[in-house]
Amino acid sequence: MKKCLCFLIVLAMLLPCLMVSADTVASKKMEEVLVEVKGKIDIPKELTEFSSYTSLRNEKESFTFLWQDKDGKAHMEITADDKGRIIDYYFFDSSLKTDKKITSLSKTDILAFVERFLETIVPEAFADENDRLVFDEESWNVDNLNYTLTYKRMKNGIEVKDNNASVRIAVYDDVAYVRNMNLSFKFDAEFDDNLMVVEDYIEKYKEAFPAEKIYTNEYKSGLSDGEKNNTVLLYRYKDGVAGYILASTGEIVTEDSFDEIVFGSGNTVNMGTTEDQALRKEMLTEAEIKELEEIEGLISKSDAEKILKTLPYIGFDNSLKISHFDIIKNSGKYELTLTYEDADKNRYILATFEGKTGEVLNVYQRFAAADTNAVELSEEQKNQAKTKIDKFLKAATTKHSEFSEESCEAYNNVLNCRLDRYVNGIRYIDNSITVRFDTKSNRIINYRLKFDDDKNFTAPENVIENSVAHDKLLEISELTKIYVHTGGKYKVCFGVKTPGAEIDAFSGGKYDPYSNQSSIELRYSDIKGHWAEEMINKLAEVQIGFKDEKFMPDEDITQSDLLRLFAAGTRHKTYLDFSEEELYRILMDEEIIPEGEKRPDSAVKREDAFVYMIRLEGLEKVAKLSEIFKVSYADQDVLTKEKTGYAAILTGMNIICGNGGKLRPLDNITRAEAAVMLYNYMTR
Repeated sequence: MKKCLCFLIVLAMLLPCLMVSADTVASKKMEEVLVEVKGKIDIPKELTEFSSYTSLRNEKESFTFLWQDKDGKAHMEITADDKGRIIDYYFFDSSLKTDKKITSLSKTDILAFVERFLETIVPEAFADENDRLVFDEESWNVDNLNYTLTYKRMKNGIEVKDNNASVRIAVYDDVAYVRNMNLSFKFDAEFDDNLMVVEDYIEKYKEAFPAEKIYTNEYKSGLSDGEKNNTVLLYRYKDGVAGYILASTGEIVTEDSFDEIVFGSGNTVNMGTTEDQALRKEMLTEAEIKELEEIEGLISKSDAEKILKTLPYIGFDNSLKISHFDIIKNSGKYELTLTYEDADKNRYILATFEGKTGEVLNVYQRFAAADTNAVELSEEQKNQAKTKIDKFLKAATTKHSEFSEESCEAYNNVLNCRLDRYVNGIRYIDNSITVRFDTKSNRIINYRLKFDDDKNFTAPENVIENSVAHDKLLEISELTKIYVHTGGKYKVCFGVKTPGAEIDAFSGGKYDPYSNQSSIELRYSDIKGHWAEEMINKLAEVQIGFKDEKFMPDEDITQSDLLRLFAAGTRHKTYLDFSEEELYRILMDEEIIPEGEKRPDSAVKREDAFVYMIRLEGLEKVAKLSEIFKVSYADQDVLTKEKTGYAAILTGMNIICGNGGKLRPLDNITRAEAAVMLYNYMTR
């Protein structure tokens, strides 16, 4: 007894020491990492406030440090692993501002700045010339002096999948700052040194990942209210999956899965007498009356409830009482949603119906299961569940026959099924039925129907053959070597460069719904030595211009091209992506160009270009006060009097300055002159 008591006393005396020792170890580790971080990053002196936290994921520790000023207007946050390698960086300072939209810094300057930053904070990723981060040319993207770049890891001249650094740079008054950096780099990864390649790898890839013909919605940005998209007929890889095969054998590769450490209800309204209703109608607009008539034509709440009660395998009973009822207009159609609960809130059902037809669009129910033990379904049980699902679908939707089963997978006692719609014998991937059946409760616990009524489906006549389509897919997205983590190490595999590649089923040409979007660097072959070369190239560096190989600087610019260019620079470069119809609809809505001035393919007088820029700047009210403005050009008398204010404001802003003392207001503006006007605006 005395020995035991002595042991407890000694333990009690030692325990605080042990705790201090443990805390000291943790503190020491954080100190080591913090010192390592501060050796790489200069922390601004004004960021005097400091805090930190530690994270442990998958037995790996990381530390996050936060510095900020006393006013909270600037802060820097850095996350590093247990070896002090920085994996996340964020910096923000609200005092950094600029009016410029173009910088004197070139692309070469930006890249050099980023590489110096990366080599400083993560030197390990540049230590081996044969295994290092390399700039991905296709990642270059600029948005209002915010540059987004990606560096990918290359080993033995082969990309290492999911190993990269993503960097965002902001430029203020020609000084670059790193706003964000995220690093995904498996420093301690093991690589298979087998670089052999099987001879028939292309055929093996085609066998592993076949092509399929599908209908899908045609992408179109800026849809007006009620406007519908059409469908397109395409070829793609089966189920949209283009995976990887082992380069040495052609076998399908399964990637390893592991985490990266980075850091109302209401009362019925008494409508009143017929005279009251007539009086109300006199107070309503035609649009309001039309809306009310639409609502009046919908199924009633009681009708919807009757449908729900008759659905098999829902188990609706009198214990359920309605708690919410909603009528919502979705994509131009009305939907009714009813929500039910029991008194103890142990049971819950939500059901959505198409407002006019009563077709069931969605059912979800939740209940307290009496037996939660998981069971594995036998094939017989799965088939029985499928039969019950089929019975439910026939009762829920008249469109059931247009769908075919794509997959049915069991998870514990629940069977999850997906059915896709087929049109002309071709899978339409944007319409589907998903349904979940719980075998223990014998109930449908989730059901969702997605069906497009007003779609145009091109007849599949004269489409290219599947084998030809497969070859075309590999033409537009060739097979390339890539290191993929499988079986515990990185192995050389083959995969396509663009896994989501699609081709037109008729022409075999590449289908890219976003092909007009400005995410690439622009280059021109016909501006060398031109007086506007530098300005055109600076616009191109920030991805403002035209995607043609030639800029045609001395040609007259059309109205649509000028408006597109000006709107891209004064607002956002996405204006370059709009169709002519979309462009004019937006600019007419904002009265940038009135209906009577719409001449998309016509040349534009220089004085009219002045007007469009002023309107885009929102200064037209001032510019119209022509009597208060004067201009000093040799040919100022040629300028239309009502447009004097426009020219005067742009002159004062150094956006226009004339040529040889002349403004030439009635001459057509060239593509180069329009570009220079925009350049001057963006650098003013």
